[in-house]
Amino acid sequence: SPMGTVEAVVTLKADGTTLTGQFDLGGGRVWPIDDGVVDGDRITFQIDRDRPSGGGMTYGMSGTLKGDTITGAASAMGMNVDWTMTRK
Repeated sequence: SPMGTVEAVVTLKADGTTLTGQFDLGGGRVWPIDDGVVDGDRITFQIDRDRPSGGGMTYGMSGTLKGDTITGAASAMGMNVDWTMTRK
């Protein structure tokens, strides 16, 4: 993110073309995945989160699975940031 690296334990579940799951950032901060879609090796989803300073923010996430890694881009507030997830 523009604020630095964000690490989370991410749980993803694909059921046909539907993707569900959550990002657990620790400390009780859990962001559920909304509008998740699986299309072959590509995924898209949204994360709606509350901001500590008030208000909310929506991240549009997309990525491509290759082996045990998903790489993609997140967009929010007119900015795009690359991201990576690796299966443990």
